[in-house]
Amino acid sequence: MKQTNTNRATLYPAKLLYPIYHTFRHLSLAQQMELLWDEGFLLAERREATRTVETYELPGGFFCEVYYEAYTDVLQSTRCFASSE
Repeated sequence: MKQTNTNRATLYPAKLLYPIYHTFRHLSLAQQMELLWDEGFLLAERREATRTVETYELPGGFFCEVYYEAYTDVLQSTRCFASSE
């Protein structure tokens, strides 16, 4: 089985120490989650009627919300924003 190299250097341009907002948004969901777990800081977790939402701050100065289905805990999507929208 071939191993894939998914370190930070392969996820975004080498000149960037951390992903910037626009770069992060264009990563695959798997790449976004890897960076969130490695580099993000969990700020909050809240429950809504049918989903759980985790809010992370990333070193590039932006935020990302991660949406999970509440009953199965299956990852649904992410939403990134650069300020307190």
